[in-house]
Amino acid sequence: MKKFAKNLTLLLMLVTLCTSILPLYVFAQEEISPYYLNVNNCYCYFSAANGTAQPTVTYKGVSGSFSYAKVTVKIQKRFLGVFWSTVDEWTETCYDVNGLVSNSTPLEKTGTYRAVFTVEIYGKDGSVDTIEDTITSTYD
Repeated sequence: MKKFAKNLTLLLMLVTLCTSILPLYVFAQEEISPYYLNVNNCYCYFSAANGTAQPTVTYKGVSGSFSYAKVTVKIQKRFLGVFWSTVDEWTETCYDVNGLVSNSTPLEKTGTYRAVFTVEIYGKDGSVDTIEDTITSTYD
């Protein structure tokens, strides 16, 4: 009887532990989206293929408050497995409320590349919405 009580106690402790950790895990997986004043949506795309790195940004600004967008992109190449060196960097300013910003960079060698995006959407009231993203692509 003592062995049964001991096993039952261990089982109840295990169930209690699992049910108390599970909500913390689920809560940690939720992403909190920031509230933007000047932009409805912004998407960043990147591919490294056929000797060319192609970063692209599309956005849709809020027509009543949008002033302009400033897009900065760094193209980086991985070396020694963990470090990144900047291959190209450019900035473009766009005054269209619905914008598409794209550029291309020639790649000399195969490897793993990434694009580090910083999109700043300026409002007429001086506020700035900042969107940052990093996308990795492998050029074989």
